Amino acid sequence: MKKYLILLFMVISVILIIIASGYTRIDNINYVKGASIENTSAVKLINCSGKVVYADTSECTAQGSGIVQYVFVREGDHVNAGDVIMITAETKADIDAAGIYSAALSENGDITEILKKSLDEDVSITSYTAEISGVIHNISATVNGIYTKGSSLFGISRDSNSFEIATDVPESVIGTVEIGQSVDIDVRALPNMLKGNVKEIESTARQTGSAFDKETTVRVIISVDNNYPELKSGYTADCRIKAEEKENVLLVPFSSVETDAEGETYVYIVNGNKCEKHSVACGEEYSGGIEIIGGLNSGDVVVYDISSIDQTKENVAGEVRAFEQ
Repeated sequence: MKKYLILLFMVISVILIIIASGYTRIDNINYVKGASIENTSAVKLINCSGKVVYADTSECTAQGSGIVQYVFVREGDHVNAGDVIMITAETKADIDAAGIYSAALSENGDITEILKKSLDEDVSITSYTAEISGVIHNISATVNGIYTKGSSLFGISRDSNSFEIATDVPESVIGTVEIGQSVDIDVRALPNMLKGNVKEIESTARQTGSAFDKETTVRVIISVDNNYPELKSGYTADCRIKAEEKENVLLVPFSSVETDAEGETYVYIVNGNKCEKHSVACGEEYSGGIEIIGGLNSGDVVVYDISSIDQTKENVAGEVRAFEQ
């Protein structure tokens, strides 16, 4: 009997050792999330921010660069066509705001004389008037405020009950924007996303940004599908223009792609219990990820988050999950 008890004890001990070693081995495996990639349709989004404005609006842009001397209206005032809205000291030359600001600080005295002397340009007193009758909104110019050629000074709306979005799109991507494209609109003051479409693309570009950090943009007007009583003129809206759709695109998650010190772009493919480094060639960036134009095939499984890999180890188990755009 004693012999059987000893034998049973030994068998149990061996089983426990095997189980313990198995858990130890499992603990030593680094599990990663995989993404199974397939050819799919992709949408290229253009992200831009703008302001909610009244629909059917006439916007006044600066014809030169200068300093505002008088403003005769306030936000929400009703004006008639031909009314004088503001008077400025302006030069038609394309001088940046930094130069005007330096001129204004150079000495005390009449601002017109300062501009003439410091900038060596012909400065004239310029009146900006209302082109249409309506309600004043989005006055960006203030007394003694500096403005540059092409900047927005104020807007006038015929209709104070419907709204649209005025946004500036960088010149680098404006070529992909077309009238009628759908837009997702996130008005920061409202809880729900709105829908809209590209309504108008201005024919000329403008300089936007601060005096010391300017970029060339094109004004785009986005209509809002429905009238929302919660909207107010001046609200900030973040817009995503669906500018380009492409079929049969091989997409991988943004987190799957990395570039090494030599400039080589790569991903890790899950192959059995190994993660293998593969060089890839990338194309465009879309809302669902990065287009791969070389180095991968449909059906490959890539590591979803490349930062989760311990690159010093060769054997890594991968947990495969479908990549959803």
